[in-house]
Amino acid sequence: MEGPPLSDERASDEHAPGDATGRLPGWLARIQRARRLPRRARGVVLLVATVATAVAAVIAAQRLELTLDELVWWPLVVAAVVVTPLTIALNAAELKAMAVAVAEHPRTLSWPVATRTVVLATAANLLPVPAGAVIRVQVLRRAGATIPRAAGITLVAAGVWVGVSLLFAGSAALGRDPIVGVLGIAMGLTATLVSLAGVAALAGRRWRRGSGELTIVEVATALLHAVRLWLVLLGLGVTADLGQALIIGTASPLAAAAGFFPGGIGLAELLGALLAPIAGLAAAAALLAIAVGRVLGLAFTMPIALALGLTDLAKPDPDVDELTGLDPEAP
Repeated sequence: MEGPPLSDERASDEHAPGDATGRLPGWLARIQRARRLPRRARGVVLLVATVATAVAAVIAAQRLELTLDELVWWPLVVAAVVVTPLTIALNAAELKAMAVAVAEHPRTLSWPVATRTVVLATAANLLPVPAGAVIRVQVLRRAGATIPRAAGITLVAAGVWVGVSLLFAGSAALGRDPIVGVLGIAMGLTATLVSLAGVAALAGRRWRRGSGELTIVEVATALLHAVRLWLVLLGLGVTADLGQALIIGTASPLAAAAGFFPGGIGLAELLGALLAPIAGLAAAAALLAIAVGRVLGLAFTMPIALALGLTDLAKPDPDVDELTGLDPEAP
């Protein structure tokens, strides 16, 4: 798993935005400061958000008058055992695209290493530290990226995910509410372009390949996330289409972008409920679908992460802690 020595990376990388232990420059640093939580506060938020989400999910199920007999099991099984592995594969592809953009030795980040990393990162997001982001930055560092570039590419990649999700949601909303649809498309286009500009600033000469690969991966991720929500809605007995799932699906990247809620737990469910009227869905259905989708993903991922050795990669890195980026999406 170890990449080539990194002792000369600062001197040899003319495109690095700072030294290996410095701060992120400019607008990336301002974004990072705005979304950072102290470790103790993060633990409290995680506990409160988890309890609140569980209570909200129970209330939502009661409002939908949902019973176990009314569940449609095959969509839930497909969401868990088919969509989750595909999501992990896309997250691994995203990590490899990040390495292409900012690492000096991207080929050292193999598919097995990338897959193991994203599985552990997803599980590590349940810790009261931004461990998922730390793990990703550490792996990119081993592939030859400076810490600022690794943290920066994590931020802007998540920004691309937010942007393309908003573009899809806005397009889906055009037929329901043209004003909201146009607003969503405009916001999505702005977020995507700004994030791709960040990729270009971090990637230097490799910006075309890095931007292209990240865009393809984030488009696929947004679509697959919507498919999972659609399957979960069907499993809950809610009549829905993919367009509705695309609209409420923006809740997860927006929650991850906020940074205040570990793994977006609680906030994603709340945003889904707020977006539900635009999609023509009951708020309870959207909230419950996001919560159930999260549980299905973690039920598949956590045993694998524990078997791979979560504690091995979740160890804090003092140099990385101050420069971590967005948490990856929970499968």
